Amino acid sequence: MTLLRFALILLCFSAPYAYAQEGINRAQLHFSMEEGNNENTYHFQWIDNTFEPKKVSFKLDAGLVRDSIDEFKPIDENEVMNFRMGAAKAFVAQRQKQGIPIWIEVQGNQYRLRGRGIAQKDFDRESATIKDLVDKAEYAFIENRHYEFYNNDFYTPAYTKIADDYRDKLEPLSDALIGKTIGMEFRERVNLVLSFFQSIPYDTLQNRKNSNGSGFATPIELLHQNRGDCDTKSTAFASIMRTMYYRIPMIMVFIPGHAFVGLETPPQPGDETLDYKGRTYILSEPVGPSIRPFGSIGPDSAAKLREHDYRVVSFEHWSLDK
Repeated sequence: MTLLRFALILLCFSAPYAYAQEGINRAQLHFSMEEGNNENTYHFQWIDNTFEPKKVSFKLDAGLVRDSIDEFKPIDENEVMNFRMGAAKAFVAQRQKQGIPIWIEVQGNQYRLRGRGIAQKDFDRESATIKDLVDKAEYAFIENRHYEFYNNDFYTPAYTKIADDYRDKLEPLSDALIGKTIGMEFRERVNLVLSFFQSIPYDTLQNRKNSNGSGFATPIELLHQNRGDCDTKSTAFASIMRTMYYRIPMIMVFIPGHAFVGLETPPQPGDETLDYKGRTYILSEPVGPSIRPFGSIGPDSAAKLREHDYRVVSFEHWSLDK
C-alpha cells in the first residue's frame, strides 16, 4: 500500500463542492440540539420537495453519540506501515523459533526478508507465506477502523458495514420520520427522507476544526454536527432505508468527487435509472442543498453515467434473494 493509493480516496471526496452547489436552496429552517447527561435531543425543521415545512425531533443516547463521533478517524499511512512492520517482525520471530533461518532487514519504512543457509524455493515459500499473513493482518486492522480496500488498491469507508451497524442506532430518527409519513406512498416517504438529508448543510468534512478531517462522518456524527458531504449523507440515507424497508435492494454510485444512491423499485417516466447486475435502480441525490425528488440527479452526475465514469457499491445482501 502506498501513500499515493491512500490519497486517491481522499481526492475522491475532496471535490464534491461543485456538485453540492447546483441549484442552491437553503432548505433547512432550523436546527437545535440539547445535550443532556444521558440523552441528547435534536430538533430539525426543513422544506420538503413539495415546498412544505416539515419538522422532526428525536433523542439519542449521549454515550452512543460520543462513541459514534470517536469511532471513525482518518487513517495515517505511517501507522499502517508501522503495523505491517510489526506484524512481519512477529511472524518472522515465530518462524525463527521454529528453526527457520530468516530475518527482517529494515530500510526506512520498508522491510525485506533475508535468509541464510536456506534453499531458494524454501525462502520463496516463507516470503510468500509471511506476505500473505501481513496482508491479512492489515485487512483486519483496516476493517477494525471501519475502512475496506477498493480493488485491493486504496482505502474507502466500509459503507455497507457502517449503514448496517447504524440501522438500530438510528431507530429514534427513523421512527420519528415514519411517524411523519403514515399513510404516504413509497415515493412520498422516500422524498421526505431525501429532503431531510438534503437540507442538512453541506461540508466536505476535511476541516479538522469542524470534523475529524477524514472526509467522512458516521450517520450519528452527521446528525450531531448538522453537516455532511455526499458519501456521508448517502450512507445515512441508506441506513434509514434499511430500517424502513429492510430488504430493499440498494446501491451507492460513485463518480469522481461525488456519490449518490439508487433503490430498486418500479420506475416512472422521467426517472434517472441505472441497470446493475440485472436490476434497475432509481437514482437520487441525498447530498443537497437543492431539494431533488426521488428519481432526479444533477446534470454532472447524469453526464458521468453516460460516460460510464462511475463505480458501484452494492447493498445486495439486503435483497429478498439473500
